[in-house]
Amino acid sequence: MTAPGAPAIAAIPAFVDSLLARLAERDIDASAMPISHLCWRTASPEAYRVAAAAFRPFASETAEDEFAGRPITLMLLRDPVSIGSRRAALIEICAPRAGHPYPEGWEHAGFSLGGDPLAFHAANAAALDGIKDRGMDVQSAYVTFADGATAKFYASPLREIVARQEGRWPFAPVTATGARP
Repeated sequence: MTAPGAPAIAAIPAFVDSLLARLAERDIDASAMPISHLCWRTASPEAYRVAAAAFRPFASETAEDEFAGRPITLMLLRDPVSIGSRRAALIEICAPRAGHPYPEGWEHAGFSLGGDPLAFHAANAAALDGIKDRGMDVQSAYVTFADGATAKFYASPLREIVARQEGRWPFAPVTATGARP
């Protein structure tokens, strides 16, 4: 398993490249889609706290809140990661939900469709595993592979979704030490 922080950030290109190759096997071409965000799952509440602390030194902005009954942290990387011609700048760190254990590590990459999600859903219906509706413009189509790695497809980048829902970015700032100001 890759450790959170610098080793995990260094592993982002390989993780995304692996997802892109497996999506291509399902006839979904995400190679030109902007990367909205990457999600690091944690196995326990303590692992969540450790991961947030390990990623924090690499972030220029950090926001923390609760989503779907568990804490999440969003971090905007000071130095976005290059993946081919694209850059990934936003990471999401999720604590596990009660009764839903996850292995620790990169769980999903979010891709921004930049267009009509219904057209994407219709064109790729046979290849998609489903669509999650979290309300207020957070409907993601997804493909989950046997190892649990997932590609999610959103109408807008996560940062824009958060800004629309919360009226600002970041939605709940925290300091470099993790304390709320």
